[in-house]
Amino acid sequence: MKNIVLLITILLSQSLFGQFVLVLKVKNFPKDGQRKVFFECFEKEKWVPVNMNNEKLELSEESKLTVTFNPKHNGQYRIRFIGSGKPWTDFWIDLKELPKNILLDIDYTELRGLPSSLYSSETQYYYKNMGAQYARVQWTYDSLKSIANQDFIQAQNLCNLAFSETQNKWKSIPTCTQIFYPIFSHPSVNSLKTSQDTIQFFNLFLNNLNFSQTEILYHYALVRSLNQYINDLRVSKKSDALPFFIDQVIGRLENNAEVNQYIHAFILDKILDAKDENTLNYYLTNYIDGCASQENQTVNSQNLIDALKACTPGKKAAELKYPNEQNQKISLESTCKKNKITLVLFWRSNCSHCEEFHPVLKSIYEKYHAQGLEVYAISIDKNIEDWKKHLLDKPAPWINVYAPLQERNALVKLYPSPSTPTIIALDSKGKVISRLIVRSKLENFLEENKAYFK
Repeated sequence: MKNIVLLITILLSQSLFGQFVLVLKVKNFPKDGQRKVFFECFEKEKWVPVNMNNEKLELSEESKLTVTFNPKHNGQYRIRFIGSGKPWTDFWIDLKELPKNILLDIDYTELRGLPSSLYSSETQYYYKNMGAQYARVQWTYDSLKSIANQDFIQAQNLCNLAFSETQNKWKSIPTCTQIFYPIFSHPSVNSLKTSQDTIQFFNLFLNNLNFSQTEILYHYALVRSLNQYINDLRVSKKSDALPFFIDQVIGRLENNAEVNQYIHAFILDKILDAKDENTLNYYLTNYIDGCASQENQTVNSQNLIDALKACTPGKKAAELKYPNEQNQKISLESTCKKNKITLVLFWRSNCSHCEEFHPVLKSIYEKYHAQGLEVYAISIDKNIEDWKKHLLDKPAPWINVYAPLQERNALVKLYPSPSTPTIIALDSKGKVISRLIVRSKLENFLEENKAYFK
């Protein structure tokens, strides 16, 4: 229901605010430069094209461009060129104050990923100044990869001072820069030498972040900050970093379904990336089971959670009967009964990681197959012909089957395969041994579980 309301809100905002015209003028554009232009907005974790009816954008010979567009929402937008360095500039769009006709006059030689103003207003002034400060802090982080580094702390403290000086000029903080506020509101510090220092920094960030505000999803500051804190908490808190992160973030969520869905999806993604079974159980038990609201999950996240629960270690995995290359249906349950350990492998023919993993798996298969190891490889290619062609070009010695498209809606609720390749280990009774196997540690896993081969 919330998703329907959100869709209606977007459609109403587009009809209410209508189309806008952006006129871009670029000074000092290189004579041999590529004239293709990208107009993008930030959404949750990535830059996406702004809706312009699939219009291709290119600068004229006079280095000008006129774009008619429908902004999707308030948030961070940018104009980007092809080239080295950071040949782009970003800006904030507030639909309530955005003029119908906008002139953006930029100097190509000054493009370094720094913000621009679209028109004269308090919001635009504040965003350009604080956005520039934020960008410079991020450059420092990108080179150091740690919020505990002394150079990063010095850059942070300089930004804190700039933030305070700018804030004193205005009676209130504009909505757009409330996104920056948690980043620049930390007290100045001399070092982050202990885990408690990092935790204090993290809590200050969370306390000042407005989780009821959807706009936080539409600027890259949120996802960058969350990733930075996870990395530094792992260094300072070691094994319990992810559970601590989960508790602190989820404990501050408010009644905003879109923000909550994103945060839960982000957390689940990090747990699966880490292949951390203990933290996965902790998350599912404390924040998903029982009376937890499904409104906090997207459809994809909910399907993944259902699949993870279905593949809890010790549970009997669901039966699958998929066709092989000769269109003969192969039973997963029967395969398990004939072997000691069966690896259910989800893969795609166009997956580069799958290609890298193939010779490694082949070597492991040849080593352990005689002891009772089998692989039940499920292709989730969109086109069955791509799968067949790949097997002709690169034959595999194990069982290869194809998941029919019409059965995949059911499959995603039974087996967790958020990315490829994904490996799930079953015993001879079809019970799950592990649902989170790191492919680079597959042989270690088999050695640790060699009792199953007896």
